Amino acid sequence: MELLFLWLLCGIAAAMIGSQKGEGCAGFMAGVLLGPFGILIALFSKGNRKTCPYCKELIHKDAAVCKHCQRDVKGQSEEQQTAADEMLRQQKTLEDEILRQQKVDLGGVLRERERAQRRARLKEIFRAHLKWISAHAVMLVIVFLALMIVAVVAYFVPLLYDLLR
Repeated sequence: MELLFLWLLCGIAAAMIGSQKGEGCAGFMAGVLLGPFGILIALFSKGNRKTCPYCKELIHKDAAVCKHCQRDVKGQSEEQQTAADEMLRQQKTLEDEILRQQKVDLGGVLRERERAQRRARLKEIFRAHLKWISAHAVMLVIVFLALMIVAVVAYFVPLLYDLLR
């Protein structure tokens, strides 16, 4: 009875290993029929899966198109896979460089826009202060003229009073 349980356990273990390689049912059969040797066979079998040269995901070995990245993988040699990997790396590097350039340019545009906004605010503040200063200057001139008139009147009133007397 324990032997039957051990063989069933070997079948389950071999099925779990085989399912990762696309051969779960075959792994279960090998594990049940061969016991621990079935687990070893499931471990060392290649399976019906291969790695996509572009996205590195497991795909069926006869697949023409990767189900993950949707690229053509049929009939590529190792040299083609290496060239494709190198091309992807160069493309990624170029995309990163373009993004970095855009960030720099965007940062420059944003800084220039901020400078323009700051200049516009300073001009508004300057104009407001200029209006305030000019209004107060006019008031100061009026007050000064009024004081001059009062001083002149105060000086000449006694003289006129003496003349009229």
